[in-house]
Amino acid sequence: MNIRVLYCKLHAALCTEARLDYMGSVTIDQDWMDAAALHEGQEVDVLNVDNGERLTTYVIAGERGQGDICLNGAAAHHFKAGNKVIIVAYCSVTLEENLRFQPKVLLFNQHPPFKFDPKAQKLRWLEQPPQYTLLEKETASMVYPFD
Repeated sequence: MNIRVLYCKLHAALCTEARLDYMGSVTIDQDWMDAAALHEGQEVDVLNVDNGERLTTYVIAGERGQGDICLNGAAAHHFKAGNKVIIVAYCSVTLEENLRFQPKVLLFNQHPPFKFDPKAQKLRWLEQPPQYTLLEKETASMVYPFD
């Protein structure tokens, strides 16, 4: 028997842009994709912590080191630059595989200063893009302050 389990998660990242003029998807910094073991074209759910929206789309690789997460196409109606997001992907494993499987969870603890560029409709980092902590294991007692 197979079950669907968490494959990876980017927790509490910031949406840097929402572009209606694109056919669809979520663009994610390639460095973050590598760290989470995400693949271009892979299905993900994107959750908007600020307004409760949740949608399913697919991943497009963004430029390395830019710290971009851009919601494209129709998804842009439900997200805006500065929204806190959670991006999750799932996989199918056997019950035996699940005993050993460890999902990749990237926790974005802090966000560096940024400004919103109204002309480009994009959030721009004033310093380095956000850094993350790779969690060993998620537990039910973990809490994250969503300010």
